[in-house]
Amino acid sequence: MRENVEKVENVSGSRDFRMIPVAAACWAGCLIGKFLCNFTIIYCISIVLFNATIVSIFIFCKKFKFFIWRRTVLVIINVFVAACMLSYITQYVISGDVIMREIRGNNPTKALYFQGNNAERTRFAEFTVVAPVRSSRSFKGDCQANVQVHKFDAQKSYVQARLYAYSPICKQLSYGSSLSVPVSVKASRFDSSKPELHVEKTQRNLHVVQDSDFWHKAVSNLWKSFYDVTNKLDMQGRMLVPGVTVGMLGQEYVPVEDASSLEPVDETYANMTRQHFQHAGIMHVMAVSGGHFLLLSMIIRKFCARLLLPRWSTSLIQITLQIALAAIVYPSASVLRALIMGIISAVAWCCKRPYQSASALSWTVIGVLVVNPSYAWDYAFALSSAATLGIVVMGVPISKTFAKYMPSCVASALAITLSAQFWTMPVQILMQPEVSFMSVPANLIVAPLMDWATVFGLISLVCASFNDGLSLIFAKASSIGTSFMEKCAYWCDEAAFGVFPWMKGAAGAWMMAGVEVAIFAVFMLAFRVFHNRACVQRMSIIGQLWESSAKRTISEAAQIFE
Repeated sequence: MRENVEKVENVSGSRDFRMIPVAAACWAGCLIGKFLCNFTIIYCISIVLFNATIVSIFIFCKKFKFFIWRRTVLVIINVFVAACMLSYITQYVISGDVIMREIRGNNPTKALYFQGNNAERTRFAEFTVVAPVRSSRSFKGDCQANVQVHKFDAQKSYVQARLYAYSPICKQLSYGSSLSVPVSVKASRFDSSKPELHVEKTQRNLHVVQDSDFWHKAVSNLWKSFYDVTNKLDMQGRMLVPGVTVGMLGQEYVPVEDASSLEPVDETYANMTRQHFQHAGIMHVMAVSGGHFLLLSMIIRKFCARLLLPRWSTSLIQITLQIALAAIVYPSASVLRALIMGIISAVAWCCKRPYQSASALSWTVIGVLVVNPSYAWDYAFALSSAATLGIVVMGVPISKTFAKYMPSCVASALAITLSAQFWTMPVQILMQPEVSFMSVPANLIVAPLMDWATVFGLISLVCASFNDGLSLIFAKASSIGTSFMEKCAYWCDEAAFGVFPWMKGAAGAWMMAGVEVAIFAVFMLAFRVFHNRACVQRMSIIGQLWESSAKRTISEAAQIFE
């Protein structure tokens, strides 16, 4: 009987990576399901038969004990097949949607036929605006918005699309409202599976089916007050402070109909600044990420600890404020990921259980993909998840290694930067085929500035609802941090060796992954060879002496000014 009992190993709760393969299998299954949707249903049946065969083989192996991890592999295979089936069914249903059929029916011959009669090409669409309207960087319209379509040409629809409109209509697109307007349907030039709704330039009015509810109106009014405040800053402040705070840059904001006229950000300056940040590898500072939720959690826990509040009340406050934060910033995949992990952290704190980042991330990925498999091919969700996984897996070991040769604060910041860059680089290659050599020093420089700008930006956002003067003070404080970040991005972009072109597409991503694995293998081999050498020990001692000297200098300087 004891021979049939599997060997069980004790796993440290703080480094429990058992759910990571399951989450990876779920992600891979969703991607395979999307790929198979282009073929007939026979492929889906083949996958089920293949899974049944694999299960039978492992049951046979269980009898003769040929495989010791059979239960783990069985779970991974079943999750993979379930995710594949779910993604296939979801994409199959979406492909039969009236909008997707309209896209497939739009061929060049038909477009040429209707070129002189646009009225016959337009259909009435009823949709809900699910994200704040932002200005468009393309020539398809003056503004764009993500919408959930309910009806198209009097038929029910379930797809999400991107709406493009021009100036008279843009001011009428209220966040959270349900609207009806004649549109033409096209497929995105970057992804044919993503539909686009285009409102004609001559369109002047639209029909409001249902106005925004109280919460969406409150968020819109809060944003209006905040952008009115940031409009009083200098050029970089008007652009970057809103981006750091709510995830929408100053030049992207589209004011509502009764808003005061905002001084526009110079388009050339905005494009150059975006290019500087992109080449410096710090584009993430222009969006809301997990850092916002982490800072909020730390502030809440320290404040509640001062008041000696019980755990359950601290967790309740943390969950409530994190949901409120997610509601007032621009909705994105990274915000969703950070919110779910923050709620898991609060529940663990309430239950007096240690927070396990790897398990929380894995369950977050699985839950999100089960509810909406389309996040599997969403670049923002992939970048956010990959960066978090890299920090969880490699952050602490690298930080402990670097701490032997440099101050702990520098070692921690460098470890987080390298870990996130290492895991997100293949995804970045898919988005932009270039490698930024200045991303590591740039991230080290902007890390403390990012916290500064975020904290004061959020305070300014809250104060904007009741006191413009007080909000402006905190907005100016946040602008100090963004000013240094802008200069850092400019300096890093000006470096001659800052950006290196790379092979584009999936081949470039796999090539980058291979290069990273090779570099990591060489580093580990060199570390094992020279780990016990006298020179390494001497460098370790020198690093510790420098750290002690720096700490003593800082403490003595602090005593002088006390």
